[in-house]
Amino acid sequence: MFIISKKFKVNRIRPVATGSMLLATAFFGLTGCSSFKTYVTKSLWPERQIVIDGKSDDWSGALSFIEKEQLSLGFFNDQESLYVCLVAEGNFTRAQILRGGLTVWFDPQGGNEKKFGIRYPLGAFAREMQMPPEMRNPEETNERSPREAMNELEIIRSKKAEPERMELAKAKDKGLEVTAAPSSGLVVYELKIPLLTKEGQPLAVGVKPGATIGIGFETSKPDLSKMRRGGLGGMGRPPMGGGVGRGGRGGGFSMRPEMPEPLKIWTTVQLASGASGSASKEATLLSISNGGR
Repeated sequence: MFIISKKFKVNRIRPVATGSMLLATAFFGLTGCSSFKTYVTKSLWPERQIVIDGKSDDWSGALSFIEKEQLSLGFFNDQESLYVCLVAEGNFTRAQILRGGLTVWFDPQGGNEKKFGIRYPLGAFAREMQMPPEMRNPEETNERSPREAMNELEIIRSKKAEPERMELAKAKDKGLEVTAAPSSGLVVYELKIPLLTKEGQPLAVGVKPGATIGIGFETSKPDLSKMRRGGLGGMGRPPMGGGVGRGGRGGGFSMRPEMPEPLKIWTTVQLASGASGSASKEATLLSISNGGR
């Protein structure tokens, strides 16, 4: 059962039937491991102040739970800013966010192009890591992460240019706020970014309220070469069971772990145009396609 707090409300994703068409959010026929799972949803107009503090209290009724990924997503916007929240429940996703880092991509045109991205946390695949991320405690991992991994972010403006690294305090002065905090077995990620640029706020989504934008979420792929430097080749314990390898000869254990794929999700988000323009007081999230990227 997915519980964050007594006041916290999460909308479970369920198949939605429209005539003969069924939009199923619990099952995906993936065409390849590099595909983004694409969803369509609406941003809600906040009825209260949204504080970027790594707590989920402000997001009651605004998050939709994706069972396959074991995470929840939600969006708010007002006249000035877009607010994003991701709550990760799955062990691997939580560890990947804290250890490998998370990049949130934006496409102001509403597509799935990586126009620019915000990478936070930066990740911390430490040399001493001795087991795969899914076998570690994300809260303990966060405590051991290098300070800069949690106190700095990267702004990715293009594929060719080097990312711009910036301290969180400096980014906040420019209107950009972000945090990722482990809490009660979850990781709560929150982001605030201006909708339009203005003096003192050079980084923004580049749209007005009411527009449709694309927002992607992507974790880094585990670096197995760094894992091998630890005990047991950094691969954790060998799998239990029979001793015949894939080649059918020999009786040893396979030392290759079954690693889940990194998180890759894309959303098409309809921004709210005003407090009276929100047709629904609760978020809904529907899968629409698998976009290969």
